Amino acid sequence: KQHGGRTGNIARSLYSVEMTVGNLRSGLEVARERMKAEEGARAGTKISAITMLTRALVANGRIKGAEEKLEVMHRLIRRLPEGMWEPYRRFLAGQVMSAEAQFLMKTGKTREAAELFAQSVVSVQDFVEVRGGYESAPEGLMARLSALQRHRAIALLRIGRGVESEVVARDLLLPVSYTHLRAHETSLHL
Repeated sequence: KQHGGRTGNIARSLYSVEMTVGNLRSGLEVARERMKAEEGARAGTKISAITMLTRALVANGRIKGAEEKLEVMHRLIRRLPEGMWEPYRRFLAGQVMSAEAQFLMKTGKTREAAELFAQSVVSVQDFVEVRGGYESAPEGLMARLSALQRHRAIALLRIGRGVESEVVARDLLLPVSYTHLRAHETSLHL
């Protein structure tokens, strides 16, 4: 009887050790997931900041600087952490595409720009949907979607696909700033 009691205690102790090891493994997995999420968030913040800088460079006609920033963003997209939430990964890629599309518009490659704007619009729409839909989407995200749709409509008009542009631009007649209008100026407007 005493021998059986020791065996029971040993079995309980082993079970306790196994549970502790299992909890440690679970804790490590959770920590790894958090680290991936934080790494993804840092990469996303970096890509967003460079995207804004690139758009500003394009708007000011600093094509060489914008081209360099686009290369940096493409490298960052390729190095996004494995296991990153796929809708966010696609959203970030869409932001890079939109900056590249603005660059292409400025350099006269309007047809390619229209295609990239279309892909970027889809990436933002998908992101809005997985985050709970249009009703609960942050105002900034909806403003970004609206801007992308306007840019796509402008590109379609410039390549002579006016009917399609009117469909895209429907319900997008929102006021824009003087600075925004100046960003779309070309030498033809002067």
